[in-house]
Amino acid sequence: MAGSPAEKAGLKPGDDLVALDGQPLISAADVSWVLHHAPENGTLAIAVNAPGGQRKAPLILPTGWRQKTDISRRVSTWSLRGMATGGLVLEDLADDARGTRGMGKNEMALLVKFVGQYGKHAAAKNAGFAKDDVITEMDGKSGRFDRKRTFCRFAAKI
Repeated sequence: MAGSPAEKAGLKPGDDLVALDGQPLISAADVSWVLHHAPENGTLAIAVNAPGGQRKAPLILPTGWRQKTDISRRVSTWSLRGMATGGLVLEDLADDARGTRGMGKNEMALLVKFVGQYGKHAAAKNAGFAKDDVITEMDGKSGRFDRKRTFCRFAAKI
């Protein structure tokens, strides 16, 4: 992603990351292990097989890098969706989409990106939610929340 620590370290699509902070990488679990034990800020050494051969580079971790992680795509969190949101995957509606719907930038507008279909993941579907719905109020609140707070407040109410 543009401006990311990976881009600043010179990583490109198609590069094969073979070591991170001295840990040989066999699977994504190795990357997770290294990042779990990484400092709040600092530098990790990376080794990459890329066109032209192997190269090494520093991966600089800026202060606060852990708070910028979106864990919702991790398989290990999928069961939480069923428990916390009834199977919904929500995303704050982008400002341009808000404008085309006549909504202000400070109003709640949570786009339903996905609705679970089976078991505990179907609770939202069974309650009538559908993909591309926009939630504009929750528990009497209609102001815009940041993503982390929205999920936490929504999860606490279900």
